[in-house]
Amino acid sequence: MRSILIMAAAFCSIQLQAQVLQVLDTSLANVSFRGLSVVDDKLIWVSGSKGTIGRSVDGGKSWQWVNPAGYSGRDFRDIEAFDENNAIAMAVDSPGILLKTNDGGKNWRMVYQSNQPGIFLDAMDFDGPDGYCIGDPINGRFWLLTTQDYGEHWTLLPENTRPEALKGEACFAASGTNIFVTRTKDKDKTEAQWVTGGSNSRLHVVADGQASHYPLWLMQGSQMTGSNSITRVPSGGWIIAAGDYLNSKRADSCLVYRQGQQQGFIDQPPIGYTSCVAASYSGDLLICGLNGVAFAAFDGDDELDAWTGWHSISSLGFHVIQVAPKNKVAFAAGPKGRIAKITW
Repeated sequence: MRSILIMAAAFCSIQLQAQVLQVLDTSLANVSFRGLSVVDDKLIWVSGSKGTIGRSVDGGKSWQWVNPAGYSGRDFRDIEAFDENNAIAMAVDSPGILLKTNDGGKNWRMVYQSNQPGIFLDAMDFDGPDGYCIGDPINGRFWLLTTQDYGEHWTLLPENTRPEALKGEACFAASGTNIFVTRTKDKDKTEAQWVTGGSNSRLHVVADGQASHYPLWLMQGSQMTGSNSITRVPSGGWIIAAGDYLNSKRADSCLVYRQGQQQGFIDQPPIGYTSCVAASYSGDLLICGLNGVAFAAFDGDDELDAWTGWHSISSLGFHVIQVAPKNKVAFAAGPKGRIAKITW
């Protein structure tokens, strides 16, 4: 086995056969997971339907399940964890709520609530203490919350700084990954980049009180098409994933690479509809969707052609996937209480 692993590191063709997906837990078969936060290769948080939140401190071997009191009917589509004690969970639909725990999930308290008609929170992301939470448009403008204290307090950005939505444009709460928060060039501020779908699929950027947007070369034009997920690769560029939820086998224009004003399709994945894309620290890509999980190694060359030879790892459907920092291990969560670990 050791010699096989050594050879796998040396030859890409063998490496592509080396990914292993291990289903860790299906004990909550009536729950659908779309929230996932991988703090490291041991500490994982998940969240989903029926008010369900879980935490593992041993790499997914065992789980501690909680249902915050009073929220059993809510769908927690995203969760962001800072360590084994502190995490924030986001519920979709109305009212819009964010809950936080400081004791590993034993107790939860509300840190944000909105009863605004039409409220629908979609996803959140953090860079250190600074975070953003994106919601579907209300009165023609996206709902965008910010925090500077690990989610203890949230502020709705002024209406004139929140981007206007095109007709039929919205966000998808498919995997909690359609927004990505990163530092600006001067490092003392953060910016939020998020992607949309529906009649129009665009990339939006809010930084230093200024908003901008860019069209995306992804399938779009109907209510259930468009972007679901965005992640950053080591070069500083972005990979954006999309799909047609009602025609999940459609595989054209599911993935694009974007850096600055440059944009282009990368090799299209074998799974069709893609709800989530994640990148390792070395640039390898993992994607998941209704039809399975796939992997593409980064070849270190021109990034518009850097991910080729997609390899299907599993035909099991998952909603969200995330790579552990600086480790060649990832975790995925999805329908029927399914949680898995991927190694390569």
